[in-house]
Amino acid sequence: MIIPSDTTVCKGSGPISLIANPATGNWSWNGNLISTGIFNTSLTNQVQNYLVYTFGILTCEVRDSFLVTVIGANINAGNDTVLCSNSSPFYLNGVPTSGVWSGAGVVDSLTGYYDPSLTINSPDVVVYTYFEPISGCIVPDTMLVTVFSTYRRRIHYA
Repeated sequence: MIIPSDTTVCKGSGPISLIANPATGNWSWNGNLISTGIFNTSLTNQVQNYLVYTFGILTCEVRDSFLVTVIGANINAGNDTVLCSNSSPFYLNGVPTSGVWSGAGVVDSLTGYYDPSLTINSPDVVVYTYFEPISGCIVPDTMLVTVFSTYRRRIHYA
């Protein structure tokens, strides 16, 4: 049986075609069948991904696997957030640290200092971008910050 060699890729670098010989076996990842024959590096949050190829049946079944290391799979900008316009500015927390931030409400791209008053009544797509120096991977992750106005209009009846 011939399967791909272990490989390292950047998250989001594109799909990996799963090709093996003989070609009539099945690929799986995390116990789930990959019926398309394609492993999408954008869909994993795991750095180490073992892809298993199974060929044959019952006692004649043969398995082999290869490792796909996905650099940046653990990048996390955080959960989408909803705030009021009178909320105090705060620091965004990305994982791993040392990434840079961008977005309409981001005041300081290095520290992630965010001011909700800058994005009232409009969703702000905030991007956390991490550079992994050894591999050269540049990996972004996004979060949505929605800020609602606390201004109340008074209605006068005649």
